[in-house]
Amino acid sequence: MLDLCEPLLEVSRKRFEARGFKNVTCLLQDATTFTLPEWQRYGVDPNGALDFVTMSYSLSMMPDYLSLVDRIERFLTPTGLLSVCDFFVSGREHTALAGIIGDVASRQCSWLSSMFWLMWFSADHVDLHPSRRAYVEHKFGTIKSYNGRNSFLSLPFVRIPYYVSLMTSRLTDTSKANRAYETEAGNTISVHNSPLLVPSKPRPGSVCSPLVSPSLARSSPDIMPELNLGLSRLSRTNSSRRMSRRSSRDSDDKIDIAPDPSFSSFHFGAKHFRVPYVADAVHAEFRTWIYGFAWEDPAVDMDHLKIGKEDRVMCITSAGCNALHYAIAAQPHRIHAVDMNPVQGHLLELKLAGIAALDYEDFWLMFGEGRHPNFRELLDSKLSPFLTSHAYQFWRANDSAFADSFYLHGYSGWALRLAKYALWISGLSGQVETFCTAPTLDVQRKLWVSKFRPVILSRLIVNVFLASPVFLWNALGVPINQAKVFLAETTTKQFAVSIISESWGACACAWTDSPLLRRRLTRSTQSRSILILQEEHTTTRSASSRSTAKARAHST
Repeated sequence: MLDLCEPLLEVSRKRFEARGFKNVTCLLQDATTFTLPEWQRYGVDPNGALDFVTMSYSLSMMPDYLSLVDRIERFLTPTGLLSVCDFFVSGREHTALAGIIGDVASRQCSWLSSMFWLMWFSADHVDLHPSRRAYVEHKFGTIKSYNGRNSFLSLPFVRIPYYVSLMTSRLTDTSKANRAYETEAGNTISVHNSPLLVPSKPRPGSVCSPLVSPSLARSSPDIMPELNLGLSRLSRTNSSRRMSRRSSRDSDDKIDIAPDPSFSSFHFGAKHFRVPYVADAVHAEFRTWIYGFAWEDPAVDMDHLKIGKEDRVMCITSAGCNALHYAIAAQPHRIHAVDMNPVQGHLLELKLAGIAALDYEDFWLMFGEGRHPNFRELLDSKLSPFLTSHAYQFWRANDSAFADSFYLHGYSGWALRLAKYALWISGLSGQVETFCTAPTLDVQRKLWVSKFRPVILSRLIVNVFLASPVFLWNALGVPINQAKVFLAETTTKQFAVSIISESWGACACAWTDSPLLRRRLTRSTQSRSILILQEEHTTTRSASSRSTAKARAHST
């Protein structure tokens, strides 16, 4: 432990002694020139000698922070970790790394907030200039990062921006991530214009990698860098650069003078469920998830598509239910789950992390009951190693989603709340269970026509809610472009009435096998619904034990 204040070190020594810690040494040193006793005592090479370095609200206090960060980079082992926690203010423009580290919106502070806290802390010789955080993120690879706000003097409108980042050396081996994304998933081209997300080895007939000259690639194809989403570790070595520069007299050869870009946070995760993407401003339009659970029945897809083990499936991510069903029931070669809303990917990541890290009781509380009293603890202690930085930041900022009822949150939660309140006001809450457990389809249809349809499709609900494109998008997930298709033939009101009336009336019996939907409309905990979900979850756990690697890789 290093510090320049001897009284603080003395306090630390007494605390360590009281706890019986014998392996902690408190050193009075300048952090920019620090040395450890064993380096000289035992002749230990300091380069790569540190496994873990932590800086808690200290980076902003170091006058020469450049030397400090460079020294840590020199002494940190390639598999080591760096933890940084500090206050921050944002710059006028985002750094090039912001989008591949995580949530861009939460990094941004208002002009007033930035100026206020910058001047406030500078009065105590604490510098919150954004260049400090930017330099650390430039020198190290970010595994996880979270941007938060602390209350100040219990005033809700005065909050101090702070961040917590877990980083590692940029020399760490990322071949596992490279292989998972390109070699196993077959992604050899990037759809994003970021230079950080461009494959290093082109497809046949495409433009050659900028790292290796065309003539050299033709003569020595074996030196091509390993497939990845950025620049592979091999491409950053001196030998690779020397080879790319050795034939400068060849007109086809080019000298590589480009800087080494950092890998995205996806490359440093424990699991590689998610294909890397860059957080853009457009993603801020999706403040939360639209679907908490899938409305479609994947069993119908299985019957009609006849998915086999050699098939490759591309599906909309939605809540991830269908993708997981395909992975377990059909075990196809690969499943690509795609969605325009990145939060739906965050939800699928959370379910995959739960399958990998949680026991049945915790998993059931989260996705069966829709609530967990200790979700924040589970997120930090068990789930976070299996989440990308983007997903972790989202669930850390929205950890209250599992405080009461997860399925009543998100955009689709508004539709369920509306139906729930309408049934409650009409005195039909108790009829939901009767409707779902009806013995025949005819009985369900009679209940739908006589009791539920007049309430769900009442004039008030239809005119105020279902006729509104805003409600259709925010609560039911109908995009504006999709709405324009049916608006060419009918009105929003008539379309919504026809779809709900026909689908709910004709397929009402499907509710019998939908305990989640039933539980969202009533507060009862029926043994039948518990049994169904227990069977589904037990099947998921047993199947995942047989094909864990496949199911996890399929999620990309």
